[in-house]
Amino acid sequence: MQEAFLRAYRGAANFVGDSALSTWLYRILINICHDLRRQRMRRPEPQELGTGRETKTRQWVVTEDHPLRLSLERTLRRLKPRHSSVLLMFEVEGLKHSEIAAVLRISEGASKTRLLQARRQLREMLS
Repeated sequence: MQEAFLRAYRGAANFVGDSALSTWLYRILINICHDLRRQRMRRPEPQELGTGRETKTRQWVVTEDHPLRLSLERTLRRLKPRHSSVLLMFEVEGLKHSEIAAVLRISEGASKTRLLQARRQLREMLS
């Protein structure tokens, strides 16, 4: 979030006003997420041994995730990024198709089509 606000501050003079300020800020955030993903793909983070997190006394606290949640996350990672981004923006973030279209620079129809395709692929993968 700090990086997003920093980029917005630095680029404030470039904001033309053709879209809502929230859409512009959301696009900055999406670009940062893409940058971070590219960095991780080039330089993967080392995997920790064990499960959970280590406390100051070096004891492990087990953190359990619900199996359905884990399965859903794995399945979402298998979707094409153009499908998963629309699905997450619509279902999780609650954006309208017009807002998604503005953020991703696509038409509203393309947003609806990608959402439909993402739902179909998700259903097929989970069944």
